[in-house]
Amino acid sequence: MDQRDFDKRDGEDKFDFTSGASSSGRMPPYECLTLTFLRRCAFRMQLGLHYGKHNWKKGAEDKKFILERLAHAVEHLHKAMEQIDTDGKMVDDDLSAVAVNCMFAMEYQERYKLIARKQSEARLEHQGKQAERGLDLPEEGHTSPGLSSESSRTSPSNSRRG
Repeated sequence: MDQRDFDKRDGEDKFDFTSGASSSGRMPPYECLTLTFLRRCAFRMQLGLHYGKHNWKKGAEDKKFILERLAHAVEHLHKAMEQIDTDGKMVDDDLSAVAVNCMFAMEYQERYKLIARKQSEARLEHQGKQAERGLDLPEEGHTSPGLSSESSRTSPSNSRRG
């Protein structure tokens, strides 16, 4: 790892930096997200400010709202694919619309604990199993890293959480 060494002791993450400092709690590599991505998503969120700064959070536990956001994401993704395929001028920032609508759905998944465990751990475990078998393809019947077959079939109840 760049400028830090990872060490696992007694089940806890510990990082020893080249400076001699140590830290616990592994953080995801936020530096891998580009400023362009973050900026375009923020501008997309700005378009909805006339509804209220955090209006989308009112629907964060509403399955129908979230499914509608994902339908919007699919439409915007199709428009972005067409725009890129034809080298057309961008009329709307469709890819930022995809990203923020997916963000809403990710928040829904987190609220209802639809992700069984940390994605990074599940992905690393999945990659390890593939390497053991010498395969680059997902396991047959495998739904998604981090989701058990049971959790991928269940859905939260329609009751509101407080």
